Amino acid sequence: MLPTASGYHRCVSIVAVTHNKDYLKDVQELIASVALIKPETTSTQTTVANDDENTIIGTWAISSTNQSNDAVNNGINSYIKRQYSFNTNGTYSFYVKSFQYTYDKLLLTKESGTFQINGKELTVNPKQSVIEAWSKKDDTDK
Repeated sequence: MLPTASGYHRCVSIVAVTHNKDYLKDVQELIASVALIKPETTSTQTTVANDDENTIIGTWAISSTNQSNDAVNNGINSYIKRQYSFNTNGTYSFYVKSFQYTYDKLLLTKESGTFQINGKELTVNPKQSVIEAWSKKDDTDK
């Protein structure tokens, strides 16, 4: 399933993949609970040019999983999720979450700083970064 909701210059997609129908009701309840609300308007000064040619303001994410034959055949899951959020005041935040079935910890990287756009070139200037390791329970992402 891949339902998508949009509004207020935002778009949210939820990907749900399961190998049996036992979780279908839970997934449907999660999807039904998603609601986009109108963001509060604040009076902040915009310092980043954001015209049609270099629109970057917002949250951008990507994820990847290990779908090799060995991983699929042996039920060994892993993924990496990355997310950048670019703000109108020229600041950004970056998060990376890594899950590997064979590791005893989840890794979370958090970074923040400023960014600049010059034509089609984006430059990020990290100011603070931290990597955290979180314990896993039962070899799952909990």
